[in-house]
Amino acid sequence: MACLPGWRYVAEQGGRILVFPDRSDAKKTTCFLDLSDRVLREGRETGLLGLAFHPRFLSNRTFYVYYSDKRGRRGRNSNRNLLSRFQAHPDTLTADPGSETVLLTVEQPYLNHNGGGLLFGPDGFLYLGLGDGGGAGDPHGHAQNPRSLLGKILRLDVDHPAPGKPYGIPSDNPYAGRPSAGREEIF
Repeated sequence: MACLPGWRYVAEQGGRILVFPDRSDAKKTTCFLDLSDRVLREGRETGLLGLAFHPRFLSNRTFYVYYSDKRGRRGRNSNRNLLSRFQAHPDTLTADPGSETVLLTVEQPYLNHNGGGLLFGPDGFLYLGLGDGGGAGDPHGHAQNPRSLLGKILRLDVDHPAPGKPYGIPSDNPYAGRPSAGREEIF
């Protein structure tokens, strides 16, 4: 992760991101960001599921999280997940919870298989791995459906947003420029 050298950041599934010195004798953590009031934490596969620091975090203080949104709960067994951008304060040891910009909302039919692997690749694009949305054996066929984001790896250009969108689509994504064939975010 391209975060502050000499420090470690840890995302807790319950919604907090902690920071502490990268030393074996570190005894104290600081709360970098607390989203526990927004994060749905039911069962084993919901919560704060992904954290990625922008490759230029030291200059732009931007980072991304993927989480199950408590505010988007639609029913007993369904929810929505958000991919959001946040800003760290100048000290980079705390972040502003009010700086959230939602980039992508993913409706989840069940509370399991929500995925959440989040990282920047060497190409500078943001990658997000999504589960198939849950239910035994992918009962809705999301993973095989190119019009569903579920069960896919997404690749987004967060540095060059398309007009009217909070992100751009890399030109070599399989469905880039062909939205009738499949979701352009799919890699």
